[in-house]
Amino acid sequence: MSTLTSTLAEARSGHGTMSVTPDTDCDELVVHASDELDAALRTTFDGVLDTVAGSTTATRLDFRDVTFCGSEGVHMLLRLHLASRGRAVRFGAAACVRRALALCGSPLPRLAAI
Repeated sequence: MSTLTSTLAEARSGHGTMSVTPDTDCDELVVHASDELDAALRTTFDGVLDTVAGSTTATRLDFRDVTFCGSEGVHMLLRLHLASRGRAVRFGAAACVRRALALCGSPLPRLAAI
């Protein structure tokens, strides 16, 4: 996990935030998003996606603090899931995120809960 410690992407963009940090206690890479998950986070998301794709540990997608999830937010979640490349993924999301995913027919809500 020491290589992940130096890989920290965090930014505030518009009304939303997204960060990725290692959790050495659980040996997971934690992606946390809050507020609005939309196109305003695109630049930040690209850095987060690169970190997840380069990781060899499990991933925890913590989107419980999201207040709005647009179509771009759904796209981000699906890309994060694909970037984990078969590694374990745990997922927690606010009702607005789960609703957006359900409308798209996404399998993400069936992932292991956090």
